[in-house]
Amino acid sequence: MTDRPVIASADSPQWPRAAIYFSPAADSALHHFGSSWLGRDAFTAAACTQPSLAAIDAGRLHTLTRSPRRYGFHATLRAPFHPADNTTIAQIIEHAESFAHTQESFLLPLQVENYKGFMALTPRQASAALSTMEAALLAHFDPLVRPASEAERARRRKPGLSARQDAHLVRWGYPYVMDEFNFHMTLSERLNDAREAAILFNELRTRTQEIIAAATEIDAISVFVEAEKGAPFIAAARLPFRA
Repeated sequence: MTDRPVIASADSPQWPRAAIYFSPAADSALHHFGSSWLGRDAFTAAACTQPSLAAIDAGRLHTLTRSPRRYGFHATLRAPFHPADNTTIAQIIEHAESFAHTQESFLLPLQVENYKGFMALTPRQASAALSTMEAALLAHFDPLVRPASEAERARRRKPGLSARQDAHLVRWGYPYVMDEFNFHMTLSERLNDAREAAILFNELRTRTQEIIAAATEIDAISVFVEAEKGAPFIAAARLPFRA
């Protein structure tokens, strides 16, 4: 079962990319918060009114959330990829559903963090269940992923990658997987102004205090799609775990 009908282009192999995310349920307080903060609901594709901040005007907040708004409120489990030849979105969703049926829900306490210069929700502590699930998911979807081209690798091969991260990039098309994986739900662009970063951190900590007081249930995976190059990612399906 999916939380949302498959988008109309699901059977076309010509669309560019898919991604496997964790996204909270569409009726959850966490989803409503994330969608409002970013200014777009990835389940409905509707624009959302962003909160009014005393120290940052509306236009600036819109700019500071531009990239995460395009990708939708989520945590990446399998970074955006081009499907293997003759693989459709419908097949990716079926594959996601078969994976979800093997998984059990678990709890993940979250916190607001300045994560590598971005505001994000991150785990308060390491989670063996999360690490195990991410590694299994990576392998499960590998047959459906077109190997990254040299141009794609070059785009993701940023200065400072460790030898291990570069090896992951070559093997998996993305450097931050398995032992380098870090769960994070991005809430801003990279912030270069310390004052803005402090304002957003305090605002987010206040606004999420009640929402994340209880641990978040990791209870599903979602298939997000980018219908054409540069388009906003849309949640095509959310596949619940077996329990």
